[in-house]
Amino acid sequence: MSIFLPCGSRNETTGQRWPRTERSTISTACSECTRRRSGPLAICIPQYLQVMEAHTAPTSSRSVAHSLNMPLQKRHPHNARTNRTHPTLTLVLCAGTMADWINTGVGREGGNPSGNPFVKKVPPPVAPRPKNPFRPNGPTANPTYTPPLPTDQPQAVPAPTPQQSAPAAAPQPADESSVFDNLVPAQEMPTQTALPGPPPRKPAPATAASEPAAPASAAPSTPAESAAPAAESAEAPAPAPVFGRGNSLPGPPPRKPSTSSVSDVIIGEAPAAPPPFSRSVSAKLLGDTSDSLAQAQEYWKQMHAQKLVSSAEMPPWICQHVTKGQNVLRVFFSSPFGGMEKEREILTRDYFPELRVKCEQHGLIFVPIDLRWGITEQDATDALVIYLCLHEIDRSDLFVGFYAQRYGWHGTNDQHLMTNYEKAKHKYPWIEQYREKSVTELEFLAGHFNCPEQKAATFFFRDPLYDADQRKICEATGDTKSIRKFTVESDAAKVMLDDLVDRCRQSPTCFTYPGIYKTPEEGAGAMFKALLRIITPRLQLAKWEKTAKFGDPEAAVHEVFRIRHCQLYLDGDAYFSSIAHACAPHPAKRTIAVIGDSGSGKTSLLANWISSTKRKDKSAHFLVHFVGCSPESTKLNLLLKRFITQLSKITSVDVPDLNMLELPQLKTKFCDLVDVVSKAVSEQVYILIDALDELEQDKEAHDLDWLPETTGRNVSIIISTRHPEFIPAQREMNQIRIGRYIEATLRAIIKHHLQLVGKELSEKQTALILSTPACSNPLYLLVLVTELCQFGDFFQLDAKISEYLSAKDTTELFQRVLARLESDFASEAGLVRDVFTTMVAAREGVTESELKSILQLSDTAWSHIRYSLDDLLVVKSNLLCPRRYQLLSAVRKSYFKTPQDEIAARLRIIDYFQTTVSATSVEAGEHVTRELPWLYQQVGDRGGLRACITDQRIFGPLCIELANGNYDLLHYWRYIGAPPSEVAEEYMRAIGKKLAQSSGTTEEIEDLGLTCLRIGQYFAEAGNAGESWTPLITAQKIYEDAFGKTDVRLLPVLNTLALTANSLRDLETASQMAGQALAISTHAFGPQSLEVANAQIALSKIFKTCEQYENAIQLVQEALQLYLQLLPKDHPDIAMACKNLASLMLSVGQLPHAQQYFERALLISEKSLGKTHPNTVSTCDSLGNVYLQMGALEQAEQMFQRAYSARLEKLGADHLETAETMKSLSLLAAAKGDFAGAEKTSREAMSIVAKNLGPAHVSLCDFLDQLADWKLEQDLCDPALELFRQSLAIKEQTFGPKHEALIDILFNMSLAHMKLNQFKQSHGLVQRAYEISLGVHGKDHPLTQEAQERAQSLKPYLK
Repeated sequence: MSIFLPCGSRNETTGQRWPRTERSTISTACSECTRRRSGPLAICIPQYLQVMEAHTAPTSSRSVAHSLNMPLQKRHPHNARTNRTHPTLTLVLCAGTMADWINTGVGREGGNPSGNPFVKKVPPPVAPRPKNPFRPNGPTANPTYTPPLPTDQPQAVPAPTPQQSAPAAAPQPADESSVFDNLVPAQEMPTQTALPGPPPRKPAPATAASEPAAPASAAPSTPAESAAPAAESAEAPAPAPVFGRGNSLPGPPPRKPSTSSVSDVIIGEAPAAPPPFSRSVSAKLLGDTSDSLAQAQEYWKQMHAQKLVSSAEMPPWICQHVTKGQNVLRVFFSSPFGGMEKEREILTRDYFPELRVKCEQHGLIFVPIDLRWGITEQDATDALVIYLCLHEIDRSDLFVGFYAQRYGWHGTNDQHLMTNYEKAKHKYPWIEQYREKSVTELEFLAGHFNCPEQKAATFFFRDPLYDADQRKICEATGDTKSIRKFTVESDAAKVMLDDLVDRCRQSPTCFTYPGIYKTPEEGAGAMFKALLRIITPRLQLAKWEKTAKFGDPEAAVHEVFRIRHCQLYLDGDAYFSSIAHACAPHPAKRTIAVIGDSGSGKTSLLANWISSTKRKDKSAHFLVHFVGCSPESTKLNLLLKRFITQLSKITSVDVPDLNMLELPQLKTKFCDLVDVVSKAVSEQVYILIDALDELEQDKEAHDLDWLPETTGRNVSIIISTRHPEFIPAQREMNQIRIGRYIEATLRAIIKHHLQLVGKELSEKQTALILSTPACSNPLYLLVLVTELCQFGDFFQLDAKISEYLSAKDTTELFQRVLARLESDFASEAGLVRDVFTTMVAAREGVTESELKSILQLSDTAWSHIRYSLDDLLVVKSNLLCPRRYQLLSAVRKSYFKTPQDEIAARLRIIDYFQTTVSATSVEAGEHVTRELPWLYQQVGDRGGLRACITDQRIFGPLCIELANGNYDLLHYWRYIGAPPSEVAEEYMRAIGKKLAQSSGTTEEIEDLGLTCLRIGQYFAEAGNAGESWTPLITAQKIYEDAFGKTDVRLLPVLNTLALTANSLRDLETASQMAGQALAISTHAFGPQSLEVANAQIALSKIFKTCEQYENAIQLVQEALQLYLQLLPKDHPDIAMACKNLASLMLSVGQLPHAQQYFERALLISEKSLGKTHPNTVSTCDSLGNVYLQMGALEQAEQMFQRAYSARLEKLGADHLETAETMKSLSLLAAAKGDFAGAEKTSREAMSIVAKNLGPAHVSLCDFLDQLADWKLEQDLCDPALELFRQSLAIKEQTFGPKHEALIDILFNMSLAHMKLNQFKQSHGLVQRAYEISLGVHGKDHPLTQEAQERAQSLKPYLK
C-alpha cells in the first residue's frame, strides 16, 4: 500500500521537491539543475508526470522492518530466515501493507442372463428395476549521475542520452536477452473379536403343517400385506442373480462352512474416518470397475500380513463383490413391516448416514434397501411383490434380517399372495417348495440360506416382552388395529417362526446377535455395529485399491463422488459434443469453462462426460478434482499436490517432497509439468476441476494464475463455475453454458435416483412432480427426491409429496427439510435450530469441536446429527457451513425472524470464544481472532469490542493480519470512535500494568517487547507515526535492558524505528538505528547473509531520503548480489531488490533503466508469487507510472487496469490498495487531458481513504494537492487555493505549524496567489516557508536559500 503521506519537502519516491507550475512548463523534464531557483513565474521543475508518479510508486516492496524475523508478519515460505515481501515501511506514514492472499455400474449390466421372458433387456450402462411383465404398456532524481547496473561483476552503465531522458513512445519490455540475465540467475472401534455365538438349539421340524387361512388378526397392515401388497423388504432392481439356484432346488443345499466367517474377519480397528463430506445424491456406475480379483487378493494378503484382518482367505462375499466390479455396497433390510417400523426409522435417521459417509471415505457407495415404500400400488396390484423383493436381494451384497413376534405375510389361502408366487417362480422356481412360508422367510432364504457364503448376513431378534408391552399400550388406548403388529398370527405361524430363528442361530456362516435385543433403539444400534464390523475389511480393501489405482487416498473420494453423480445428468449429448470440440487438438488450446447456476447439473454433466470419454479413449489420462467433495478438497495446495503427483507418474518426472513446497512453488511445479506433458506425452490428458469457484479464497486460488492459459495439443483443462464473472477478464476461455432440463431428462433423474435404492413412484406421482415449475431446477428436484427417500409411510406418501411441492423455490424446500430434521430430532428440542444458527451467525463458520462446546453436545449426540446433516454441510478449512446458499437463506428465514434472534446466536458464540481466550495466556488462533471482534461489532457491543482488541492475545494476531493487508483492526477502532492518541494511551497503560506485574522471566520480557513492537507497527501501518514512536522506544528499552544492545532480538525494533524515523524526516535517528541493525546483523550472521542484505536494503532507504542516491544504489546492488548467491533465481526477494533498484533509477531520472528493473521484478513476481499477488500488483502499478512518465500512455493504462482489476476483485472497492490504483488512473486521465474524469476518479479514491483512515488523515493531502494542481493548470486559482488550504490544515494538525512537510504546499499556495496578482499573500506564504526551513535545516540549506530567493523576488511587487 502506498497512499502518499507528505512528510517533508521532498517526494518519498523520487526525492524531488513538489513545485506546482503552469501546464505549459511541465511537458519537459529538467536535466540542467537539481535546485528550484528562479523568478516567481519561471520555476524550473521536473517533468510533471514524473513527479506525480512518485506519489503512487512505492519505493520498495520490502522493508527491513518486515524482513528480519519480525513478528508482525508471516515468514516467507522460500527461506526460513527470509520473510515475504511487503511494501516499504519507508512510507510508513503514507502506506499500509497490501493484503496477503496467501494468506462401474450399480449392480451388473442390465439384461436377462437367466432367460426370464418377463424381464425386459436394458442397455448395459443402466441397471433399472424390471418392468412389470404382466403390464407391457405400463408407465414408462540526480540526472547527472549514472548508476551502475549490478551483474555478476560490477559494471558501469553508459550515461543516458538525451533521447533516453525524453519520454519514450513505446518502451520495450524486458526479455531474456536483457541485462537482467546477468542479474537473475470409522467410527473408531476397539480391537474386534468374534462375538459369542448363540447356544445350540434343537433342529426345527423337517416339515411344517399346512397353514390354514389367516385369521382376521393377521390381516395385512402395510401396502405389501393389503390388496396392494408391498414387499416385505427389498432393493433396487438389477441383473439376474449371481448366486445359482437350480430350477428344481428343493431347499437350501448343504454347503461346507468357509474357513473365514463374517464374524471373525476383522481383528484391527475400523479404518480411520476423516470428517464427512458427501452430498445427497446417488448414482449408478457406468462401466467403472475395481481392480481384478487377483489384485484384490494380493491386497488382502498384504492386509493380513499387517494384521488388519485375521483370515488369510478373503471372505466369499467380498470376492463376489470384487468380481462384480462394483463400487456400490448394497444392504438389504428384511423384516415384517408391521411392528418393526421403529427399528427402520432409527436406522434411517441415525445410522444410514454414518455408514454412507464411512463407505464414501473409502471409495464405496453405501445403499440401504428399505422398502417401506417403493413398490408402487400398480406393482402390488399386479402381484409383483415377491418377484421385486427377490430381485432386489439378488442385487444386494449384505443381508440384515430382524424379527419380532409377527411372522409376516403368508397363507396358501391368500389368493393374491399365491398369484405373487406364480409370477415370481418363472425366475425363482425354488420358491414353489415354500408356498406356505411368509414373504419375509423367502427373503431370509434368498438372502442367506440359499447362498450361505455368497452374501454376508446377520440376524437379530427382539425381546417378546417389548411386544407384550406394546400390546398393552394398544389395548389401553383402544388401538385395536395396531395390536396385530405385535402378535403372532397363529400357532402354525409361531412354529415356522421358531424354526426360522433356530436355523439362523445354528448357521455357521452368518452372525446372529447373541440373545435378544430389548428395544428398537438397542436393536438398531446392534445392527449398525454388526454392519460396520462386517464391512470394515471391505472398506480397507477399497482404500488399498483406490490408492494403488489413483496414487493418493483422496482420489478414491473424488472417484466415488463422480460415480454418484453420473446418473443425475442424462441429457448431455449436445454438451458432450461441445466439450469434445473444445478439446480437439490445437497448438494453443484454451481452458474450457462449463458455466451454470447452482444445481443446474454441471457436476453430473462432467461426471458423465468422463465416463463417456473413458469408453471411447482407453489410453487417455484423467486428472479429476471435485471441489467440496471432501473437507480438504477446497484447498488449492491439496489440489496442486494431487495433480503434480499424477502428472509426475504420467511423465516419469521425479518431484521433490511436495509437503516441503509452499504454494508459489506448487503453482510453478504444476505449470511446468503441464508443459512437460504437452511436449513429451502422446496420449490425451484431461485436467478437470469442478466447482472451481468454491476453492478457498485466502490462498490465491481465485486469481487463476496457477492455471495455464493455454496448453499443448494433447492437454485439455476443463473447469466449472456458477458465475462467468468468476473468470478473470484477461483470461480467454471457451465457455459452455448449461441450459434448462427438458421433461424427459427430469423424469429420468427421478427414475434412476429412486432405482438405486429400490424404489419407484407411480406415474401419477411423477406427473405431479414434473408439473411443478420449481422442479425444472435439478437441485430442487434432487432435494425433493432425496427427502422422499427418507420418508417411510406408504399411505402418506402422496400427502408428503404435495407438502414438499408447495415450496415455491429451493429456499422454501430447504425450510421443509429443516422442519423434517426438527421432527427427526424432536427428543432433543432445538438442537437442529441451534446447530444451524450457530454456523450461520458466525463470520466464517465454526469447527466441529467449537460447535460441540458451544452447544454442549456429547460425542454420541453430535455424531448422530452430524451424519444426518452431512448432505447439507460443507467443510472449508475445518469450518462447518451450509453447502448451498439456498440453505443459508432458509436458515435465516426459519430461525432469524427478528434481529434479536441473530444477536442471541452471536452472543452464544461470543461467550464461548471469550471463555476460551480468557483461559489461556497464549495468543488466540487465527479463527478466534477473525471471529470474536467481528461478533462484538455485529451485536453493537463497543465496550466488549474495545476490551477485546486491547487484549494482547487478540491484538497481536490482528496486527499480523494488518501487516498482511487486512484492515479489520483499523475498522474496529473507527467503529469504536476513539482517536489515535487515546488508543495509544490505552495500549501503553496496559503495557505499564504488565511491566509492573512482570516477574522478569525471559518469556515475559520477550512477550512485552513483542507487544510494544506490534503496537508501534500498528500505528505505523495506520499512518499515525507520531503515536508509534513511544511503544517502539519502549520495546527497544525493554530488550536492551534485558538482553543487551547487540542482541538479535533488537533487529525488528531497530529496523522499525529506522524506517519510522525516516518517514518523520528524523534522518539522524534513522541512520543511527539502521546502522546499529546492520552492525548486529553482520556480527551475528556474517557479512554474507540474508540478514545483512535486508539491513542494507533498509539503510539504502535512509540514503535515498538524504538524496545520497549513489550510496543507496551501491547498498541495493550489494544486497542484490547476496540474494542472487543465497536464493533461487526466481525468489521474490530478488524481485524486491530489483524493484528497489528501479525506484532509485527513477529518482535519478533513468527512466529506461527503471522500466527494465520494474519489468524484471514483475516477471519474477508473476512466476514465484502469481499474477495477482499483492507484490506483483504493486509492481504493475509502479511500472505503469514509469510508462506514464515516459509518455507510453497505452502501456501505462494496461498496467493500471490490470492492477485495478486485481485489487478490485481481491480486496473490494473500498480498500486502500484499490484507491491507490484509482489514483494512478486519475493521473493517466489527466495526462490525456481529461481533467474532469481525473478529478472524478481522484475524489472517489479520496473518499475510500477517508472511509478507511478518517476524514482528516494526512494521506488525503496528496489527493488535495493533486486536485489543486489540476485546478492551477486550468487557471482555476480560487478552487485550487481552497484545496491547498484543506491540505495545509490537515498537515498542521498532524505535524505541527513548523514542520518541513508544510514547505512545499506553502510554495504552491504562493504560486496560486501570484497568478491572482495577490503578491502580499504570496510573500507571506514564502516568508513562512523560509522561517520553517531556517529553523529545521539552517540558513545554508538549499531549501532555505530557495525560500529566501523567492521572498526577495516578490518584494518589488509588494509596492
